[in-house]
Amino acid sequence: MQRLCRASGAALVVMFVPFKSQVYLPLLRRSFPRAELERALAFSFRGMGPPVDAETLAAHRLAQNELVAGLCAERGIAFLDLTPALEAEVESGRNVYFPDDAHWNADGHDVAAAALADLLRARDLVRP
Repeated sequence: MQRLCRASGAALVVMFVPFKSQVYLPLLRRSFPRAELERALAFSFRGMGPPVDAETLAAHRLAQNELVAGLCAERGIAFLDLTPALEAEVESGRNVYFPDDAHWNADGHDVAAAALADLLRARDLVRP
């Protein structure tokens, strides 16, 4: 993809779109006792393997983000991880995902659009 983009005069930008659980886990860990959170996770992940340990989940929450960021850095590809921007909105009390769905709501789309626009401007990738 990077070669094709360069050949056509474009720049490849990889935008990491986090899972809803990656964004909300810090808030959930602060809001619920560990045992209660793990019971809720066990219900959500029932039939999908061993019980979920909240601490292990938290410790590895950003593993995929870091893996993709490292690959992009090695290849010189612009990378945008939306996790911090979405987390900041959640911390401010604004939902960015639908309550009963794993997709962004309008606010989530606004956050992603603003973060991408900022990255494109910062890298001088926006053409008037």
